[in-house]
Amino acid sequence: MSNVLTFVYAFMFIQIFMVAINDVKYRKISNQWMILNMTLFVALLFIAPEHYQLTTETFFYSLTFLLVGFVGFFLKIMGPGDSKYLFSLFLVTPLVWHNSFFSVLLYSTCIIGGFSILTQLAQNYEKIADYAKVGYSKGIRECMGSKFPYAPVILMSWAWMGHHLYF
Repeated sequence: MSNVLTFVYAFMFIQIFMVAINDVKYRKISNQWMILNMTLFVALLFIAPEHYQLTTETFFYSLTFLLVGFVGFFLKIMGPGDSKYLFSLFLVTPLVWHNSFFSVLLYSTCIIGGFSILTQLAQNYEKIADYAKVGYSKGIRECMGSKFPYAPVILMSWAWMGHHLYF
């Protein structure tokens, strides 16, 4: 693994850790992280051109997360900060890691999201059943709770990917 990739991995791990803490504490991801990541991406285009290029492949996941985030925000399932942060995070993620990171992020989301849904169902089973009988969908949505902070899932995914890359 090159020194640049090791630096990027460590720097981003620390950054995602800080973002996760703020996301849990304040339920918000600052746009400053996106600006920092986009600035870092531009610098990495010159510092490590073997890992960072201006190609459609480079922007595939970033733009996908913006689109999914827009739809998720419209459906009130995802906050806008999550998708903007993922957009910028995939720019800084070396292209050779994109597929691995996306796969791990998808698995982590399914595990944490599934656990969250099952927990809410178990805690509110009787209410949900009663609301379902009378067709009160708003009550069912309220029983399922609000969105969970997503940055800790990103952190878990980054750590999992790093474990596979370095160990």
